[in-house]
Amino acid sequence: MSDPLWVVCAARFELPSSLAVPVLPVGIGLLPAMSNLAHRLELGEAPQAILLTGTAGILNTKEPSPPLPFGPFLCRHFIYPRYRFEEIPEVIPAARDTGGLAFLDAEVAPEVRVYSTFGVTHDATVMEFHSSDGMLLENLEALGLAELCYQRHIPFYALLAVTNEVGPLGRAQWRQHHRAAGELLAFKLRELLAGL
Repeated sequence: MSDPLWVVCAARFELPSSLAVPVLPVGIGLLPAMSNLAHRLELGEAPQAILLTGTAGILNTKEPSPPLPFGPFLCRHFIYPRYRFEEIPEVIPAARDTGGLAFLDAEVAPEVRVYSTFGVTHDATVMEFHSSDGMLLENLEALGLAELCYQRHIPFYALLAVTNEVGPLGRAQWRQHHRAAGELLAFKLRELLAGL
């Protein structure tokens, strides 16, 4: 019988070393993560679902945000918004139509949408464009993994903690907050996996 859930992350340092949960690092960035997970899936039986854990920037800051870091959020909808869905229109149903595990379909965390680009967004015009589309979180790996899982009929979710605002200060804020964000993720992971 296949594993009920694979927990994956971009890099293991995003989660505290004290977390006694098997976590598969898949690499930083949309294409490396997608490629590495595809290779891992070719080596054996696919799991019943895949959960990405990691950090994210918050884009839509028109409303006041809690102090950084905060979350985590559960994400099921994965978007590449720069092309307004024209390039890969199947990405939205990717997370809606593949089913899922009951414990992840419950209200385990606030739900938001997440988008991915090929690099961290710094350009103000792009940020405003994305924000006008209502996108909330930016994560580099989520879309590639969601698309791969969609193609292979594997339910995919992301559990993301917010470390920074998207923009010029994002990298410095990420460095400042990523360890505390990892603790938030670890706490929620332990809570989720206790139900398996």
